Amino acid sequence: MNSQSVNPLKVGLVGFGSWPRQAYLPAIKLRNDIEIISVTASSDKTLKLAKSILGESVKTYKETLYLPDISLDAVFIALPNRQLTDEALSSYLDLKAPPHIFVEPPFTLDTHLYHSSQSFDLSSYPIVHVDLELTHLPIIEAIIKIINER
Repeated sequence: MNSQSVNPLKVGLVGFGSWPRQAYLPAIKLRNDIEIISVTASSDKTLKLAKSILGESVKTYKETLYLPDISLDAVFIALPNRQLTDEALSSYLDLKAPPHIFVEPPFTLDTHLYHSSQSFDLSSYPIVHVDLELTHLPIIEAIIKIINER
């Protein structure tokens, strides 16, 4: 059921690759209480695609990990590599009044992002969710063990 909201949640997407388009957008479009107001991506082609999907009013920013819209309530971070993901997360956590943050790091056999996300003291922040379900499935640990034993 959609919620009716006088003031929709203002969301920014850091990254507009296949995963945000195929996973986030369908879920967001089902809701009438969320408005995507800004997108960052690394290419003009991707930013043009964002405008064609989200409308001309969406603000776009090229080659940055930080959306400068101070009115953002939340950001979704979905970038193609771990280093960019860490940098984007850090840039928001360094703000005096950070938005709520949802981070979905790229699939990796390395636990670096998990450990770096654990090093932040998140007690004074709004909601910060680092979705690590794909990188920490027990099967992944088993595969790593098998590979390392060869």
